[in-house]
Amino acid sequence: MARARVLTALVVALAAGVAFDVAPAHAGLRTTAWNFDSETVPARQAELELWLTNLVAGVDGAAGTTSLLVAPVIGLVDGVELALPMTFDYSRADGATTMGVYGAEVRWRLAPSLLGRKTGWVPLLRAGARRSPASDEQVRLLGTAVLGGNPTPELHVVANLGVVAITDPSAVALEYGAGALYAVTPDVKLGLDAFGRHQIKGTGPSATLAVGPALALTHGRFWLALSVPVGLTSDSPDVAPRMIWALAF
Repeated sequence: MARARVLTALVVALAAGVAFDVAPAHAGLRTTAWNFDSETVPARQAELELWLTNLVAGVDGAAGTTSLLVAPVIGLVDGVELALPMTFDYSRADGATTMGVYGAEVRWRLAPSLLGRKTGWVPLLRAGARRSPASDEQVRLLGTAVLGGNPTPELHVVANLGVVAITDPSAVALEYGAGALYAVTPDVKLGLDAFGRHQIKGTGPSATLAVGPALALTHGRFWLALSVPVGLTSDSPDVAPRMIWALAF
């Protein structure tokens, strides 16, 4: 039942997103919800991103969590954007909603954009820091190498490899993922999204891996990425749907 409610909510949100109809989109489009892509917001422009993530775990989802991330993303110069994320987390185990973390991150595209090109590859670097309001000592440092490309005009591929380091208590984890989507129309892509995490130091699940279907949609200045990966290891969530939508300004 928990999984059905989650999927129903995501479908409703997708339908709401389709209702937008404004000028052509050219913002920092994400094609997979669990992996960063290599496009950035154009210089002196901005977009607002909302991420909804549900990690379903336990009997009837009793151990699951739902997180909402809100982030303005600002194009500083061509190929460099600044994001200011803030998260709110809900735990089904105790019914509590708390502010998760807040911070900043910079994404630097290292080659010309793929927009307007049928094929090609573009690398991007991401670096950021986030803090928890519950602790003055805890800082989360993030670093990710991203590669996005079009091996053919219709096929888009993205790969991520990153490290997360947390202070107090000290922890380090390796994060990785990949996605591939095929353009069924100029504005709609369908494919697969996968992500994993390996704990190197500290407590937490030793290894997670999830794979599932993905959808990417653009409509005017609105874009949406939706993925529903299913856990493949004992440490993984049963299912991990994530939806990201954004509106460019």
